[in-house]
Amino acid sequence: MILKTPAIRTTSTSGQRILREPFPLEPFETYMLMDNQPGYPTLTRMIFEFDGVADRGLLDETLAEALAYEPLLTSTVEQRGRRHFWVPSPTLPKLHWESSPEGTPGVLAERTRILKSCIDLTKRPGLRALAHQDGERLTLTVNLHHSCGDAIGAVLLVEHWLSLYAARLEGREPRCLIRPDPDQVVVRGKRHIKTPRRTKLEAATSVSRDAVQWLLERPLALAPSYDPTCPNLDRPPWAVVTLDEDISRRLIVTAKAAGVGINSLLLRDFFLAMRDWNLEHDAPERNKRIRMVQPINIRTEEDLHLPVCNKLGYAFFGRRPAEMDDPQRLLDGIHEQMGEVIKWGKSVLFFEGLRIMSKWPAALRWLMGPRFCYSTAAFSNLGPIARYFRQPQFQETGNLVAGGLRLRRVVNVSPVRPNTSMVLAATACEGRITLCLEVDPRVHRHDDADRVLDAYVARLREGL
Repeated sequence: MILKTPAIRTTSTSGQRILREPFPLEPFETYMLMDNQPGYPTLTRMIFEFDGVADRGLLDETLAEALAYEPLLTSTVEQRGRRHFWVPSPTLPKLHWESSPEGTPGVLAERTRILKSCIDLTKRPGLRALAHQDGERLTLTVNLHHSCGDAIGAVLLVEHWLSLYAARLEGREPRCLIRPDPDQVVVRGKRHIKTPRRTKLEAATSVSRDAVQWLLERPLALAPSYDPTCPNLDRPPWAVVTLDEDISRRLIVTAKAAGVGINSLLLRDFFLAMRDWNLEHDAPERNKRIRMVQPINIRTEEDLHLPVCNKLGYAFFGRRPAEMDDPQRLLDGIHEQMGEVIKWGKSVLFFEGLRIMSKWPAALRWLMGPRFCYSTAAFSNLGPIARYFRQPQFQETGNLVAGGLRLRRVVNVSPVRPNTSMVLAATACEGRITLCLEVDPRVHRHDDADRVLDAYVARLREGL
């Protein structure tokens, strides 16, 4: 349901923009709300690492200023009858500061706790922000509940925030600032994807084939490795590797020489890594498909002023282990399939299915049942962070350089889901690719993240 009335009003006391009531959640937002559960939070979790020293008070103030344009991040959820609605929150998210030196157990434990814990939208807004200043390095950790934001939304929030911070620090008005328009939140569910015309038979055949395979064929699960007699290490269940500029550049060159994009190359090698994992753990099932899900950005020019929300589609890729014996053929097939996803707008099919199923709550609960499995593993690739910048000053430099701060690395800690026990996320900043692999600690040992990621990076290097 899309309201025809304005989405926001401005209070006379604080100027804070808030939502009108009632304001229903989109079906996808409701799905993410219902899927949030202990141990499996539906969160975007981003770590932004900067060189430079921040003005603590000013960073706090400018976050509050940026949030004045973000209706979903300053609201909670209330259930009325069978539906859920966004309502303005009496308390707004604040920036929490860590004080211990970087690398100490206290900082690691606190950051890990925040990254792993759920956000209850019925009690608080869906943003949690953490800052840590250690000498000349600033780390901003941003968590967004998936009902109100995705990884790209986190990047856009930090960009807006830092542009305001730089202007205030330098005592000037923001230059050519492209602000989010809170009124546009009412059209956040609209998909602007334009696809070529096709016959009804072509459309029905394509959609039906994908839907039947996705719903009726249970994907191959990853072999478990967790040993209850040997407790997991006291560390996060993820590992991070940043490739140097030379390796990152050569990967792009290698992909281009093969006639594919870097995304297809990274995804192909992750397929092979998952196949090898099962072979090493005596699970050589060759008839079931290893299924990968990849989020796809579906924002367009029409969404330039859209506030932070979840605006991603999903693409599903399935391959039997027997179909991975020829790596080049696997790469070509992934590239061709991704082309079809983009051409035919297949990444929005999941949302359209949710929109239909939301009319029957029992069907939605079945879709979220403990036995249902979307995918074997998940792969996310934001690519160069600079491609999402809206502010001209950052587009010119190709990086977030503001108020004495310079962005050096972005880590996307994409969450695992029940029955989807490994997730690989890639980002790029200043010409360097960063990879983060998370494992489900209920299925794998924490240090398996290191072993799988090391083997994955070794495979990437071998292909150069």
